Amino acid sequence: MPQYHFGAIRADLITSLQHIKTWWSATVGHHTFPVILLGMSAGGHIASIAGLDKEIHAATGWDTMKIAGVIACAGVLDLGLMAQNPLIRRLAGSPDSDRFRAANPITHLHGQAPSFLLIHGTADGMVPYEAALSFRHQYQITNPSGSCELITMNKGTHLDTGYWMFQKGAIQDRVLQQADYWLSNF
Repeated sequence: MPQYHFGAIRADLITSLQHIKTWWSATVGHHTFPVILLGMSAGGHIASIAGLDKEIHAATGWDTMKIAGVIACAGVLDLGLMAQNPLIRRLAGSPDSDRFRAANPITHLHGQAPSFLLIHGTADGMVPYEAALSFRHQYQITNPSGSCELITMNKGTHLDTGYWMFQKGAIQDRVLQQADYWLSNF
């Protein structure tokens, strides 16, 4: 988990997305192709925020409809279920603060959202498996026609959720199949 204030992370994310949009415009002429956002742990948190936060989309000029999907591996998806330790407090502030709500992906689940593929282990000692369950449940309530699939790694640890990238197997096959589907049917 980053040791920085979410406001700084959010500002960096906005700047990064603006640079990407500028690069697309200079290179391709416009942003006409779909994207998939992917991250692990804190990266899964940032990918989820980038996919869901409509204020970030407005600030960057990103077309929300161009996000084909988000893949979060052991992502920090429900800050309310994280241990309220000094790192989380520094990142997000107190649970009743606006900063906490802004930093919490689950609070951005309202209205239309991109499809999600979550990968989480039941033995994750850093980000509780229950956070993935909570996020998926809230997604299904707020986006009943949307898609939020959870791949559960039985006895999988925090780091296990990223091994699919380096090892052929069922999870890698599923992720690649989902990415291909998202991009082919966008």
